[in-house]
Amino acid sequence: MAEGWKAGPPKAADQRLLKRSEKACRAEQTCELRQSPTQGRRPQGQPQKNKKLFNRQLDRKNAALGLVLSDLDLAMMGGHHFLENIEA
Repeated sequence: MAEGWKAGPPKAADQRLLKRSEKACRAEQTCELRQSPTQGRRPQGQPQKNKKLFNRQLDRKNAALGLVLSDLDLAMMGGHHFLENIEA
């Protein structure tokens, strides 16, 4: 450790080399992760089941939104008629 202090701070070229090797190591690790056989794959039976569930949930949300919009439309029409009756 004392020898490191005697040598002084690391040279800029050494630091660049170290950074390059660290980058290469990280790139290699991410590449290995991307190529792993389990990542990114789903079990064979799941996608269809998930798709059906998603579509069912979407249908429910659309139906609820339709009810809200129809209620809002009725409320607006009712409010319009109410105002007409007050003015008359």
